[in-house]
Amino acid sequence: MSQSALLLQVSRTLLGRQLVTLSDRQLLERYVAGRDSNAFAALMVRHAGLVHGVCRRVLHDSHLADDVFQATFLLLSRKAASLRQSELVANWLFGVARRLSLKLQIKRERATKHERRIAAMKPESRSVQPWDDLLKILDEELERLPACYRRPLIACYLGELTHDEAAMQLNLSERTLRRRLTKGRELLRVRLNARGASLSVVVAAVAANTAKVDANVIDAAMCAISSGSTTANIASLAATSAQWTTAFKIRIGIAAILTVSLLVGGFARPKSPQAPATASRPDEKPKAVERRDRFNDPLPPGALARLGTVSLQHGGTVERFSFSPDSKTLLSIGNGIIRRWQVDAGHETEQFDLREAGRKVLQCALSPDGKTAVASYADEQNVPKSVKVFDTATRRRIREYSIPAGASQIIDMSGRLIIADGEKIDLWDENADRIEMSVPYVKGPGYLRMSSANDKLVVCDAKHLIRIFDRKSGKELRSFGAEAESTLKSHWVSPDGKWLLSRGYTLGKMTPVKNNLSSQQLIDDRFVRVWDLDKGELVGNLNPSAFANMVLSVSPDSRTALVVSTNEKFRHAIEWWDIATSKRVATWPDDLPSCARLGLSPDQKLLAFASSDGTIHLYDVASQKEIRPAAFHEGVVWQASFSSDGKSVRTLGRDRIVIDWNVENGSPIRRWREAESNAGAFTYSANCRYRVRLDPSPNGRIIVWDLEKDRLVRDFGPYRPWRGINLSNNGRYFTFVSTVGQKHSLERWDVESGKLLIQFEVEVPENERAKVSGGQLPLAIWDVPGNRYLLVCNGETQMYDGQTGRKLSYWKLPDLNESASPIYRHRWVIPSPDGRFVADSLTGSRVIQIYEIDTGKMARHLDVGDSVKGLKYSPDGKLLAMTVGDQLQSIIVCDVASGRKKLELKNCGRGDIKCLAFSPDGRKLLSGSEDCTALIWEIEP
Repeated sequence: MSQSALLLQVSRTLLGRQLVTLSDRQLLERYVAGRDSNAFAALMVRHAGLVHGVCRRVLHDSHLADDVFQATFLLLSRKAASLRQSELVANWLFGVARRLSLKLQIKRERATKHERRIAAMKPESRSVQPWDDLLKILDEELERLPACYRRPLIACYLGELTHDEAAMQLNLSERTLRRRLTKGRELLRVRLNARGASLSVVVAAVAANTAKVDANVIDAAMCAISSGSTTANIASLAATSAQWTTAFKIRIGIAAILTVSLLVGGFARPKSPQAPATASRPDEKPKAVERRDRFNDPLPPGALARLGTVSLQHGGTVERFSFSPDSKTLLSIGNGIIRRWQVDAGHETEQFDLREAGRKVLQCALSPDGKTAVASYADEQNVPKSVKVFDTATRRRIREYSIPAGASQIIDMSGRLIIADGEKIDLWDENADRIEMSVPYVKGPGYLRMSSANDKLVVCDAKHLIRIFDRKSGKELRSFGAEAESTLKSHWVSPDGKWLLSRGYTLGKMTPVKNNLSSQQLIDDRFVRVWDLDKGELVGNLNPSAFANMVLSVSPDSRTALVVSTNEKFRHAIEWWDIATSKRVATWPDDLPSCARLGLSPDQKLLAFASSDGTIHLYDVASQKEIRPAAFHEGVVWQASFSSDGKSVRTLGRDRIVIDWNVENGSPIRRWREAESNAGAFTYSANCRYRVRLDPSPNGRIIVWDLEKDRLVRDFGPYRPWRGINLSNNGRYFTFVSTVGQKHSLERWDVESGKLLIQFEVEVPENERAKVSGGQLPLAIWDVPGNRYLLVCNGETQMYDGQTGRKLSYWKLPDLNESASPIYRHRWVIPSPDGRFVADSLTGSRVIQIYEIDTGKMARHLDVGDSVKGLKYSPDGKLLAMTVGDQLQSIIVCDVASGRKKLELKNCGRGDIKCLAFSPDGRKLLSGSEDCTALIWEIEP
């Protein structure tokens, strides 16, 4: 296939409005990381019409437009690594192409000063002068618009993207995109009217003058860029742009120096600015994507170091495993991502990201030959909407199906797509290309569980009715089940199609729940039953020794069932059962991490075990030992603190592991596990030195533990009902609100001496919805400079004098999300370090509001464009860092005084961000992730 044909194929598959799979940022990162010519070709084809259109409108000459087109993409190939916001490629291309065209036009007019050649240039030049004038005005006014409005207009009207595609490219929610389009259109309409043009006429002019770019033009540009051989004119254009950019930066720098000199009252003649040797060659600047961690894994742009490793770290829930036939590679599938790993080294060799903005991936899988991937998607309300099939080699979408309203779907353990729409159940072939068989739908209680194996389709309902169908004829072979009161949670079909293992429980009596209008039905028994599918008979029961939710897997030879169970002490074990005899043959130690999925290699010598945080553990079956034991955190990193000199940082994990790290290189200095019990509620001091725990036993006690010395500091004996516990930064004091009857008191205790220092009565609001739900509203308490205490509960904000106990102020935070019940939502409320302001947001809201802490008067309103998940002030209170997003979380750092976004950090981990921490000087930011790692980011002054 020729290069032209290849590019046309890329255009049809990657750039079609229904077939966009990779964003500009992803394509650019692939090109920068490995000089992937296919990725750059996709970018070129995607934006060819935009770039060539700008050139034609300015130059009125198709041949000159071809030269500028090639020079523009030549500059992109050189400057790809230096683009700060890689998702704004279209905006960058528009600006560069227009500036180059204008410069070439000026140069041409000067050269033809005494000869009027414009009217007789080329047949391709436009003959209708009014169109040219309108389009010239459009380009000028677009460039004058604020960037936040210009970018969506360029993407949707010149780049011809749909709203979904433009929102993904610009990393915006669709709602934000629509709002900016509306505002941008209005601004553009006003500006066009002022110049005697109509927006509707200009839009018609754009549509009338839009033409497809000749494949030969794209082919020639791609070949020239790939080979490095360009014509003298094109090379001159690119060099002129680079020199202009460098000169512009130097002029701006000199102007800034002179301005500062004048402001401080002195004027010193600066030395002649000498640009560094690399200033004229921006493509040689250090590339952020080339930074790597201690294990040679790439760091995201802006990150200085990674604490821990992403080796065998999938990120999020792992839904299934798949070993290669030789057991040398492993596929982990889940959370909308498919990753391929080297078993011996633990390095990721390939990633296929199926996630899309505004859609949630319900399930995904690979075909047996690995050539296609299938994924099902739901909307924000978790309603299934579509199924998409991808070619794993080209990463393009090849098919898409809509899921009928009310239908259920599943991708079974063999990777087969099954859809039940209320009338029939459709089983698709292994490539999700066609429906292999359909059987009548029989409505049963609860959700249907469906799977396929060999020549059978198995359908189970929640009450344990099991129906077996022949895949060739579609006829129902038999149906059978268990007693009606048993509930089926999940089932597994053995690879040979002989056995079915069903996991479920039987319900006991109804018991009332305290402070709740409803009752709870207790679980009497949990079970794993073994069924012979050929006979339709129950042939055995597996009775795991522990009671909690169990994870199942069946060995490749269909002889052994692996059951992971959790006992009452939350310890985990793997039990090996012989399926034919229903006898336990082995039990692994009960000190394993929590398990979400497990699977055996084809030779059954390796066991892959995925913990709930997405970490993959590989065990040697013969020795029962982990091949690469975890040397860092084994769970979510949920709190961190820098040392006073900023040279080290301490992280705390859900695994009760404490690690001190070297900030400069990300190496661990010390690692230990908390010896003190983890049962009950607890909180840590801000410096990660102390922990206060409330023992949940009937005669529970308040225990303060020194994590660094691993010793008991104080046991305060039996405690009263409490809320809103707070430990001071240095760990010397802890404060909480105690409750006796209807009386609430704020108490402050000295940790070392065990003395009660302060006690005074406070008001704690209640809420009827919280009472009905059987819970309490969350209460937060902070020490505020000036010996004051800030209490926030249900949005009611109170300030108390720490010496007299007098209430200083009261005001109520507005409800940012009235649809959410306060007992189930989390409110992010944090005071500034100087005690002057308080920042407020709700989980799921995209709005952050900053109030004066004494008066409740709003000082700043920030709309970050995506749901807020966490807030953190810098030590000086000048910056506010926030975690935003749902599936693809990022960090935004804003300047509090101006409300402007200072920077945005992406690719912050392979899971949700659980904590943020600034260094003492505010120059570094740590983000702790659900993937057991933390990243240290550089914050520019």
